[in-house]
Amino acid sequence: MTRWKSILVALATTLFAAQTGMGATPAPGGKRVVEFRTFTLKPGTRAEFHRIASQLAAPMQRRANMDVVACGPSAHDENSYLVIRAWATLEDREKTEKAFYGSDEWAKGPRDGVMERIETFTTAVVHLDAATVEGLRSGC
Repeated sequence: MTRWKSILVALATTLFAAQTGMGATPAPGGKRVVEFRTFTLKPGTRAEFHRIASQLAAPMQRRANMDVVACGPSAHDENSYLVIRAWATLEDREKTEKAFYGSDEWAKGPRDGVMERIETFTTAVVHLDAATVEGLRSGC
């Protein structure tokens, strides 16, 4: 299965999970809590957004104990971008995101460069097995 087919399968799972309420508890049976964050960026800003995301934000997130599984431009249009991150539990996600987004490193670093390029974003969180997460892994 290609990387993008895997992503499409995972996104279909995301839609199912959103409709059924799955994701409200820590991941069962060794599954990971996986976040798909899709961005619609302001026209003409995606290349710089990717540079900031991959060279500045992703390394910072990894230092904050976030597993950045993948990030990159979406193939379907010029203004879409995808970030996939994973955690062991929902509590881990909440704790690390709160610490990261509240940190001076983020606020004084790439925050403004990221935020000024975003038109909208959507986040979906699902439970996926480790093999699926590894199949989605493409780095950032």
